Amino acid sequence: MTVIWAEVLPIDRLTGLARTLRITSHNDRRITSAGGVVWRPAVTRRPGLTLDLFDGAFSGQISSGAGEMELSLSALGDLPPLAWGRRACRIWAGEPGDDPTGLDPWFVGLVDSATLRDGRLILRLTVDDAWMDRPILPDDYAGTGGAEGGADLRGIAKPLSIGAPRGVEPVAVDIARSIFQYDAYGMTGGVAAAFERAVAFPAPAATFGSYDSLAQALDSGDIPPGFYAVVPAQGFIGFGAPPSGVLTLDVVPRVDLRTPGEVMAALAGLAGASDRVDLPSLAALDAGLAALDPQASIAVSLYQRDKIPARQLLQEIAQSCNAAAGVDWRGKFIAPRIIGDLSPDLILRSDGRARPAVLDIEELDVGPPFWRLQMGAERNWRVHSFDEVAFATPLVDRGDFNMGETYREGNIIRAGDGARYLYISPTPTAGNAPPDVAFWAVFEAAPASTGTIGAPPGTPVGSTPAEDVEAQASTAFISLAIDNPDFRLGQRGWDGATVTTGDVANSLSAAAHITITDPGETHNSRISPCSRAIGPFWSAGQIKPIF
Repeated sequence: MTVIWAEVLPIDRLTGLARTLRITSHNDRRITSAGGVVWRPAVTRRPGLTLDLFDGAFSGQISSGAGEMELSLSALGDLPPLAWGRRACRIWAGEPGDDPTGLDPWFVGLVDSATLRDGRLILRLTVDDAWMDRPILPDDYAGTGGAEGGADLRGIAKPLSIGAPRGVEPVAVDIARSIFQYDAYGMTGGVAAAFERAVAFPAPAATFGSYDSLAQALDSGDIPPGFYAVVPAQGFIGFGAPPSGVLTLDVVPRVDLRTPGEVMAALAGLAGASDRVDLPSLAALDAGLAALDPQASIAVSLYQRDKIPARQLLQEIAQSCNAAAGVDWRGKFIAPRIIGDLSPDLILRSDGRARPAVLDIEELDVGPPFWRLQMGAERNWRVHSFDEVAFATPLVDRGDFNMGETYREGNIIRAGDGARYLYISPTPTAGNAPPDVAFWAVFEAAPASTGTIGAPPGTPVGSTPAEDVEAQASTAFISLAIDNPDFRLGQRGWDGATVTTGDVANSLSAAAHITITDPGETHNSRISPCSRAIGPFWSAGQIKPIF
């Protein structure tokens, strides 16, 4: 039999101190004395936990685990008044004779609230995901001079660079010495190139290990005008002369900090939660992405100067990987991707032809599929206006190309395909249409097809015409497959079963509500897929023991 042990730390309202309360699901000496401590047999209804990784709307919001546990007040004995809200709670599941403290916890989180009803205490549980609302940039400039910036920077967040962001505009830390900072957290490997008004500097004149060494070299005139030196470990760059225009940098990545999983783990560390990340989950995400195309790069780059919650950045990165981010029942951040190769051991059918019976099933609305998508890469973090670029003549946008117009060096036009061209000939002319390379250079490539929601009639979506997808989505039959169930007639519960939608031809809905029944027990569970795109399968989380 499966045994539940739980440890809760409510506050004694009389003393204001935390009180350790240990409870269990069975009144058996092997269980109530497990691990050499006393466990009160007070659990009357064992915990039911949920984790919805998909809300049916493709919003990509990060979900967190939750649950509920019911206790008998009489079995708890004579206790002082206790405060339960936001108090720590851990739950273990095992067999009689196990020491629960030696097992991996089933749940690690908090008691969100407590309700007293008919001699029973109902504890509503939630994982502690407060760290995700901490700012992703924990350090501010003190404004005391030197590496801490002038008074104008006091209270301003220090910048963060991860990966190989291009065109980042660094923060002016020491204006008198022309020292700037592009990363204050040791997340990069240095500077690949520096630009002033979009014109590249030569290679760095020197590399130093600290801000003080860089400042001393600049004070001594060791860095000549037109050159720069860097401090990769602290993210500083110093120039031999004051800049006369916009400065931008291309950053060198750190070799161990490029992939989505590595970056998300690093961001959690910046939020003070490096121990709240399921590293195997993120490693599996990276491996899955790399397997899609071994020749393609899955590197992530970002430059951040504003304080935003860790939740926002983690959510954006997970969405870009088509992963369903969440915080599991152990309080660990996870980012699973779609599962496409499950072999189901059991099919749940809504027509009653198989046990256990499906008592209720509900379709959720699904929007029409995307037909075309436009994607971009190699983002430039600081886009220059024309007057910020050093060019031989003024840059002037002349609009759409006209064969009768005369164009001069520095004129920019838009061709019929949407591409933009820069006139480069020193001789003004008319009637020379792009892309004639004697007169024109590509200024901006033609855009890809714009995103379209709803494919034209006749476009196949799998084996279904596009015009039928939305109509069928409201009436489609769904097969729900359970992988590795531990269901036996005459016994209660499920043990570690993974639920997925399975039938490709019929899986048009995004989620379903089902009610599963077996002899002696009925339980409602929401089956929630985690993919953001219609596909052969949707991963649907876990059904945990129900008793």
